[in-house]
Parts: sequence; C-alpha cells; structure tokens
Amino acid sequence: IGSSSSNSIYNNNFVNNAEQVLLQGPLDVNIWDNGAEGNYWDDYRGKDSNGDGIGDTWPLPHQGVDNYPLIEPWSPLRAFNVTLRGVTYRVTTLSDSTIAGFRFRYPAKQIGFNATGPYGTVGFCNVTVPKGLIGGEFTVLIDEAPTDYTLTQNATHTSLYLTFSYHSTRHVKILSPELLPVLI
Repeated sequence: IGSSSSNSIYNNNFVNNAEQVLLQGPLDVNIWDNGAEGNYWDDYRGKDSNGDGIGDTWPLPHQGVDNYPLIEPWSPLRAFNVTLRGVTYRVTTLSDSTIAGFRFRYPAKQIGFNATGPYGTVGFCNVTVPKGLIGGEFTVLIDEAPTDYTLTQNATHTSLYLTFSYHSTRHVKILSPELLPVLI
C-alpha cells in the first residue's frame, strides 16, 4: 500500500470506495480541506443547516480528517432547473467556488445562491440564464451590496461574470425588473 504526505486535498468526490481514508500513522500529514471547503464523501450523512453546501453537523471532521465535507458532489459546473407554469429553464454556474442554496423567487424577481471558498481569496462565478427567464437591466448584489459584473448576451442566453473578494461564504442575488415575460 502506498502513502502520501503533505498534500492539500479538497474539492474531490469520494464515491463507492470500500475504504474512504487509510491513515498511515503520524507521518501521514495531509490537509483534507482548504479552511472553507472539503470533499464530497458518499458516506457522509450530516446536514447543511445554513445553505452554504458544507456539512455542519456531527460527526466532524468526517472520516477524522475533513472539517468541511461537501453535501453534494463537487463540480465547477452546476445546473439548476427552474420550472414555472410547466416550462423548465436551466440556469448554469461555472465557478471555482462551491455553489449551493440556489433559489428562484418569482415575486421578488430574483435568482440567488451561495458561493463558498477559502477566506481571503478571490473567487469567480459565471451565471448563464435563458433569456426566457431573465432579461433587461440587472442589479447584482453580493452580501446585499451592489457589485460590478461583466455582461455577455446572445440570442438565447444572458451570462453574468462576477468575482468575490475576501472569499468565505458570499450570498449572491441577481435582480431584474424583467424577470420572466408577462404571462397571459
């Protein structure tokens, strides 16, 4: 059996393993999270009580090593379906952060989600939304404060690129007065 030491191991998916972790003694010094995000473990049964995508119920650290186990498999690309009056719209995010807590609020004309990454770092997220769901002018808020973004549009989709300074868990809202076409 081989071993490794002095590695930072996070944003991985551990699935269908007979043995998730095998520690080789005191010289086995690996770091299994980045201080904000760990790994997805298919045997973790904890809960995410604050919607940041990170497990926060015991037993922690998971497997004795991961202080921030992910609730869902990690991927830089996430897709979320919004169904309204029988029509399903797919919103995608591409990010170096853990994206969780996605929500669509029709009355408030907003899309929201949480982005989690290591404190003190800069993260990014590109959000792509079908034009049938959102359009017109946008206001993007991070932690309730307006933020700059880069807008790209084509005939069918709108993409908003934003960055997060002083990362940890950031609460993102995208507001549009033209959220959804007028339904007859």
